[in-house]
Amino acid sequence: MTITRDQQIHKFLHDAGWADAKRVPMREDASARKYYRLQKQTQSAVLMDAAPPFEEVGEFARKAAIFSSYGLSIPKIYARDDAHGLLLIEDYGEISFANAIRSGENGGGLYRDAIAALTHMHSQADIQARKLPPLDDGRLIYLVSWIIEWYIPLIQPQTLSRTIREKFFELWTDTFKIMRAVPHHAIHLDYQFHNLMLLPGKASYGRCGILDFQDACYGPVSADLVMLLQDAREDVPDNIVKTGLDQYLHAFPKINRDDFMASYAAFAAHNAARILGLFARLKIRDGKGQYLCHIPRNLKYFEDNLRHPALAPIKQWFDTHVPAEKRLAIPDLKAA
Repeated sequence: MTITRDQQIHKFLHDAGWADAKRVPMREDASARKYYRLQKQTQSAVLMDAAPPFEEVGEFARKAAIFSSYGLSIPKIYARDDAHGLLLIEDYGEISFANAIRSGENGGGLYRDAIAALTHMHSQADIQARKLPPLDDGRLIYLVSWIIEWYIPLIQPQTLSRTIREKFFELWTDTFKIMRAVPHHAIHLDYQFHNLMLLPGKASYGRCGILDFQDACYGPVSADLVMLLQDAREDVPDNIVKTGLDQYLHAFPKINRDDFMASYAAFAAHNAARILGLFARLKIRDGKGQYLCHIPRNLKYFEDNLRHPALAPIKQWFDTHVPAEKRLAIPDLKAA
């Protein structure tokens, strides 16, 4: 007899002692995961519904243990069912850093604490971090390919030839060397204010509750600074960006600033390209149009970072094959 998803969830919650809890759907994100807040009397927890084969809760648990080993605030896991993709985890509440700013919390202080979490972790030995999968060329090429597969076809109808596409990937592969010319450690890869929860009663990096680290890997430390300071969904004031970069580099005086800034620009351009492709795909393929309003911000990130001298070959490729007047034209995806 086939067991339904609801039956799998009910059994999981029954075995964990939460069968009688009230279940309330939480926010939808860009993944295939679903979240529910469970409430019973004065207790609460979060159910993560991550049905295989698209998600692996075992990876979540393994990466949670690695980040926890560095003394960061990571939700505890109360129960897990790897075979059925179910986790019961600690509830960090509803106040993300993004929501906290909108409610009047000091933005500068929140960014300072978020960067303090990174400097705290990156100042420690990377023995545990090396257990994470490496951010290799194959993964980076796959991610940057999204702009070619999903976004560029929206702004110019002609198909890019195989030779032109191969040159695109060749140039990015060369650029990965620039990205990697900084120390490596554990990186979250989605380290932005919607994934950081404000934990009351804690101080400094401790009040930074870190979520959604399923994609974490071992890679260049510049990556999470990009995710935080060039947030795909939030405007970050220029003075916060400068202060944040200074704070991080002050903690690591042995890092060459020029190398770091080149790595930062390369990763930022790569990330903006990925995001443009992702948001187009989410609308066209998955029917999730709530991210379209963020395309102009990420276009600006992309153009700004292309101006770094280290990215001149990438900029030349785009200027030749996807001219600026086309790149800067916001596609109408509402009817897509």
